[in-house]
Amino acid sequence: MKKFYSKSEKETFQIGIEIAKTFVCGDVILLNGDLGAGKTNLSKGICESLGVKKIITSPTFTIVNDYEIGDKILIGLERVVHFDFYRIESSDEFYNLGIEEYFDENSISLIEWHEKAKEFLPSKTKSISIKILSENEREIIFED
Repeated sequence: MKKFYSKSEKETFQIGIEIAKTFVCGDVILLNGDLGAGKTNLSKGICESLGVKKIITSPTFTIVNDYEIGDKILIGLERVVHFDFYRIESSDEFYNLGIEEYFDENSISLIEWHEKAKEFLPSKTKSISIKILSENEREIIFED
């Protein structure tokens, strides 16, 4: 377990860059935190570190954002998939999304609101929890 403290969005972004350096192809990362905690900002740092060139946006309304890798930072990595299950209401919706197909050895998956999809997730995952300490301060805990 590694613990980080952030006092700004920029620091949260930088922490995402640092954490991503420990990832390997096939990792599934569970992102925990209340609305507005900084999960998407952290994801932006992770994606930049892994070679994503597109602008990273929250998948709250699209549910899945699938980003191809521009620069091959990690051998074998072809894409980063960012899920947000906040608006999902039934297991049928997960089944219809075919989320299991995204979890392969050529991708890294970032999942917000994963609690709703427990039965569809791989047994081995890593976790990042963001706790709001004040308006600008966050505690970020990474468990691999």
